Amino acid sequence: MIQKIFATFLIFLSVNSFAIVVTDEYLSTLVSNWSRLEPAGAYDFIPEDLSYETYMDPDFLAKLDEAGKKLNNTLEGKDIALPGFMVPIEFKGTDVSKFLLVPEAGQCIHVPPPPLNQTLLVDTSG
Repeated sequence: MIQKIFATFLIFLSVNSFAIVVTDEYLSTLVSNWSRLEPAGAYDFIPEDLSYETYMDPDFLAKLDEAGKKLNNTLEGKDIALPGFMVPIEFKGTDVSKFLLVPEAGQCIHVPPPPLNQTLLVDTSG
């Protein structure tokens, strides 16, 4: 009986030693990791006093679309943590096997969708 209690206690201690401590700094890092997917300066062309006329200008919209396709290649092969919301695409039985990970709830359902560099395709099928 004492051995079971001792074993349970050791398991409890080992599980807690792997727990992530969630701090404001950790949460802030997770959220800011989404902006790391964009290359630095990708959206520098957007003026601080953006007007409706500028936003609706076809040239501006083309630049905005192009900036959304640029990727931060310095992250290639690196692991980063991203919080997000799952938009299921494929299922295997009742399990989701492929989904889009987006930064905010409701994206990819409402228009406009997030930029391509803020949309991740996750395939868990193998």
